[in-house]
Amino acid sequence: MAKRRELTIDRATQILSSRPEITDAGVFSGIRIGNISFFKKDKVTPHTWAESGDRYAIVNLQAMSSYHADEAVKLLETGDAQGATNKNFTINLPVEDAKELVGSLATATVEFTNIINNDGIEILVARKMQVNTVKKAVANNRFKTVKAEAPNVEA
Repeated sequence: MAKRRELTIDRATQILSSRPEITDAGVFSGIRIGNISFFKKDKVTPHTWAESGDRYAIVNLQAMSSYHADEAVKLLETGDAQGATNKNFTINLPVEDAKELVGSLATATVEFTNIINNDGIEILVARKMQVNTVKKAVANNRFKTVKAEAPNVEA
């Protein structure tokens, strides 16, 4: 397998600069859908909800909170470009819903809510998502078989 090119600090900065920073709870539209993970880091074990055992996918949203941005800056300062670009909101979706997003050009309207995490800290999370899927247009091949007669040209 070919080795992936290393992500540079400059490219990571471009990626991070393209993400909106969500600072307050509310509903925001135009949030781009990023990578979708169906399996844990071992690439074999599926993500499953503890309560039901049903499978889910982690959908990366191309938006970040102020906390994400602060953490990304720290990682950039240490030279960890990849770690910095991994700082973003995510939302868990049932596998079947997430499969519909693969390969699409999608944005979402996302509701962000403040919650208290397990450490007693108030954090902003992506809570609900309405996907705005856009189908990719493909070239029209109808005209490849059309043969025109040579035009009559008078000298």
